[in-house]
Amino acid sequence: MREIAAFLRAHRSFVILGHVDPDGDAIGSALGLAGMLRAEGRVARVALPGGVPDTYRFLPRTDEVG
Repeated sequence: MREIAAFLRAHRSFVILGHVDPDGDAIGSALGLAGMLRAEGRVARVALPGGVPDTYRFLPRTDEVG
């Protein structure tokens, strides 16, 4: 955990990648991590191959997923 925390502190910009045909857990985790990083003043983008399936478009900030 210390190594992960040190890595996150050492960088300002992040791209969070998900897997093909993401489920709600993958999307929620990626969006949650991006939100946490932004709250710490970092730049974070989420990219999912094929985008967010319509089923999960109700989740906040899915419109920002590339």
